[in-house]
Amino acid sequence: MNQRLNFRQKIVVAILDVLVLAELTYSIWQGSLNPKHTAVIFMGIYIPVVIVTLGIGWLFIKKFRSAETEDGFQCKESPVPKQGLGNEGPGLGNEGTGLGNGG
Repeated sequence: MNQRLNFRQKIVVAILDVLVLAELTYSIWQGSLNPKHTAVIFMGIYIPVVIVTLGIGWLFIKKFRSAETEDGFQCKESPVPKQGLGNEGPGLGNEGTGLGNGG
């Protein structure tokens, strides 16, 4: 999956970068207020917050995904009919698959 990001996805990544740096700064500052428990406070604040931030960022990047492929062509639905959607009929290679047709 070697796709490039579109403009909206790049904006999301830039916002995520700023948020992660702000969370890191805040966590280090809170940890420095109590030197005996710096690591515990830092990990207790930073890890949950950064996981939530990256999860929400991942969702936004997926949401803003464009319908274009790497080479710029639009992705379109396949014209091949799918079985089980009511489009079965003679000539589609599914003759004799039913139970009540004497086969």
